[in-house]
Amino acid sequence: MFNKLIGSLCREWHRDPILICMEVVGTVASVIAAIVLSFNLVGIWTVYWMWCVGSVCLTFTSYRRNNLLLTGLMVFYTILNIIGLWNFA
Repeated sequence: MFNKLIGSLCREWHRDPILICMEVVGTVASVIAAIVLSFNLVGIWTVYWMWCVGSVCLTFTSYRRNNLLLTGLMVFYTILNIIGLWNFA
């Protein structure tokens, strides 16, 4: 199973490396934001920025992959993150 995932990732990389980079950045930013929020390592302003970067990147990639439901979810998260940044500005 792991070999299939790696093979799929390699094929995707050769087909569209920008898409894969955006997915990695979006995922890593979102995970780091959740971790630092859970352990209260930084302020909420930084967390919202990381979540915003993650949701924008993942909105782009889900749109490029024609995944309508995930695109809608990520647009919703992006709007919430922008509102959160606005409220803490």
